[in-house]
Amino acid sequence: METQLVKPNAGTMASLFPAVTNTSSANVQFVRDMFNKMAMKELVSYNVMIAICVNNSMPTEAVEIFSQIESKWLEPDPVTIASVLPACGDLSALELGKREYVLGLML
Repeated sequence: METQLVKPNAGTMASLFPAVTNTSSANVQFVRDMFNKMAMKELVSYNVMIAICVNNSMPTEAVEIFSQIESKWLEPDPVTIASVLPACGDLSALELGKREYVLGLML
């Protein structure tokens, strides 16, 4: 993709999701690198990256990406909440999980 000078975007991320959901950490790192290179990230890109991290037993990374959403002043949607809650459980991050659960109820 990069050799063709095509920049990754939300569509690219969404299409990569099925290929890397339960695969090696090297592939997850490749997708993470693409995500980091995206000039403009949309909420769907963050949601996909959170889900990839959760599905590959990387809850800390999932919560870090969720924190980026908040720092960019993006509004989490129900998909965001549903994606990050398992990571909160894996990390025993009870307070964060409660906050996201309440936020999800308000959506």
